[in-house]
Amino acid sequence: MKGPTSDRASEVLSALVDGLEVDPTELGKRAFKVWRARSPALVIQSEERGENPVATATEFMEMLLGSLRSDTELNWSDCEQRSREYGRLRARQTIPLESLIDELAVYRRTTMELISAPLQESSRRDAIVALAQSRLEDVIDHLNQSIAAGYLDCVEAGRDQRSRLAATVSATGRRSSYFVQTARNGLGKTIATLRLRVRGPWLNAKMLHPGDATRRVARSTHIKDAERYSTNRRQRTREIGGSRT
Repeated sequence: MKGPTSDRASEVLSALVDGLEVDPTELGKRAFKVWRARSPALVIQSEERGENPVATATEFMEMLLGSLRSDTELNWSDCEQRSREYGRLRARQTIPLESLIDELAVYRRTTMELISAPLQESSRRDAIVALAQSRLEDVIDHLNQSIAAGYLDCVEAGRDQRSRLAATVSATGRRSSYFVQTARNGLGKTIATLRLRVRGPWLNAKMLHPGDATRRVARSTHIKDAERYSTNRRQRTREIGGSRT
């Protein structure tokens, strides 16, 4: 339940945020510096992809600072949508979800440091810091849920796509195994229906199973070899008979 002390702390916190003379870009750079020290490999990959990690840090820092103001209301629908898109982007890049949660934690700590510094000599420091921590934890929890939702949406979509692709490849393989048999049977049924007389080697070849064709070639080769052997033998016999006479 809110009381006079809580209301006063909220007013002081809001005034403190409004009075911060910090350029949003500089604030993003400060948070980005911490994030680079914690996850240099991810930062390097982001820069190699042509992204602007400072702009991303600035965007989230502005969300967090905006949540500490009591005189303005954040557009939560917009924040949720941008967070979900960020989750989808990182999922497509195969960045671990844990890294995104850690990234938001860096932004929260940077915001708290920014708020705590001017309150070192304030008698209300503890109350104001506790209020800021409570609000930031709520906001970070909300953003984490949105990022995770977008991340999992992308993962599930990719899984469904891979499943559909595997099913398509499997079905194509099954169809291709029956293609020759189906075509041959269909041609035979067409000829039978039209009462056509099969003429010519081309049409006969179409009706042959590959194994039948192989066996026919083998038989033909065997017959030719036998005829050639018989002819040579008769010729040799005549030659021997002529030499004896």
